[in-house]
Amino acid sequence: YGADVFPPDALIGKILRSPYAHAQIRKIDTRSAESLRGVKAVLTAKDTPLIHYGFREGADPGNERFADKLPLASEKVRFVGEEVAAVAAVDEDTATEALDRLIVDYDELPVVTSPHEAMKEDAPELHEGIRDNVALEIAMNFGDVDPALAEADVVAEDEFHTSQVEPVCLETQGCVAKFDADGRLTVWTSTQMPFLLRAHLAKCLDLPETRVRVIRTV
Repeated sequence: YGADVFPPDALIGKILRSPYAHAQIRKIDTRSAESLRGVKAVLTAKDTPLIHYGFREGADPGNERFADKLPLASEKVRFVGEEVAAVAAVDEDTATEALDRLIVDYDELPVVTSPHEAMKEDAPELHEGIRDNVALEIAMNFGDVDPALAEADVVAEDEFHTSQVEPVCLETQGCVAKFDADGRLTVWTSTQMPFLLRAHLAKCLDLPETRVRVIRTV
């Protein structure tokens, strides 16, 4: 498993996540965390190339609109748990304390709690410039629908809801990353799609894919 890969000289990384579903990030004070003995790095969005990415953005023409995510949130968070800052320290206790020392000044914004609420005219705009908060519309019809409905003895119409489906993977989540002396990145991680992960990492870090290697640990 990814969590079993642990080089003796590895630093421990931890991520500070947003407690709010929708909020403006006014300021992040990292000074106290940076001054803690054993802390080697504290990162916020300003320390990254600010390159957006998204799932399968390069798979089909037009999917670039799905590139709406940053590795660390910049200016705004859009869901509870979104990554806001990261720390690297010599051990887990130090990394945890460093997270506790980070001070984030949030300005809470209105939230939407359902797709129907999100599409109302007065709904808060989650992604700037996205009309009605709709990322994608797909219409799928099989066969000649209208005549079939007209000839049917019974037509039942309703709205259906289902729960989220998870594959219940047995693996524990873990990741180890290492840059070599030539600036090439190797990542050991529990992932189902190593080539997609490599593409995302290369894009977010502004590296050519030839300088990124992903090793799937399961």
